[in-house]
Amino acid sequence: MLLFFLPSKPILAFSDDYAFLIQALLDLYEADFDESHLKWAEKLQNQMDEHFFDKQHSVGYFNSRDTDSTVFARLQEDQDGAEPCSNSIACNNLLRLSDIFGDKEYRKKAGDIFNGHAKRLETHAYALPKMVIAANRFASAATQIVVASPADNSELGKQMLQTISSKYLPDKSVIYLSTDVQDHEFLLSKNPELNQQLEIGRDQAAVFICENFTCSIPIRSLNDLNNRLNSMPFVRESNEDNTKENN
Repeated sequence: MLLFFLPSKPILAFSDDYAFLIQALLDLYEADFDESHLKWAEKLQNQMDEHFFDKQHSVGYFNSRDTDSTVFARLQEDQDGAEPCSNSIACNNLLRLSDIFGDKEYRKKAGDIFNGHAKRLETHAYALPKMVIAANRFASAATQIVVASPADNSELGKQMLQTISSKYLPDKSVIYLSTDVQDHEFLLSKNPELNQQLEIGRDQAAVFICENFTCSIPIRSLNDLNNRLNSMPFVRESNEDNTKENN
């Protein structure tokens, strides 16, 4: 017989637990566009900032929380090993949250972390490959792709999402809105500027490609969307599409 003993106190999460879960929730949102994932991601990010961020120097996140009395010295990881460190993952999470919510404070916090690790990135960039990827995203234009579609005729909107997902766009964030506003109350409250795109897509699906929070004119056809995506830097067809073509 196997006996399992539950600890008398819960084992509290570390900063990397928060960072990886937030990353997973953002990935999941871009897969099914369920805004409950965004709500949870925002809640966890706020908790991570409260309990782990170095408020004195603003250079990153400690591994352990501020209320953990069992830890003698709080440390900050600055190396990506078999798993990336929490600061590397958190930087990219902050940039993605900034893109989705239109909140530049997230982006500023990511910039503070890059500045705090500037010497390490300059002299030993190979030790922080995941942070280098996030820093490259920070240095380039923030890119949001917004798909707005009427709720009662969403087929074109779905095809547009499929076209976007078929491209390798490493630094983009995708947002999907339908005219069933009840499904988007949270996101619209966080980023009211999305109301304008939603209104334009009320009668016919439209895609807006936004860089540095300035959006293009609406794209209404799959052909125009494909051409516009192909003109963006670093765009490649997904492996799935390449496999189909080779077969």
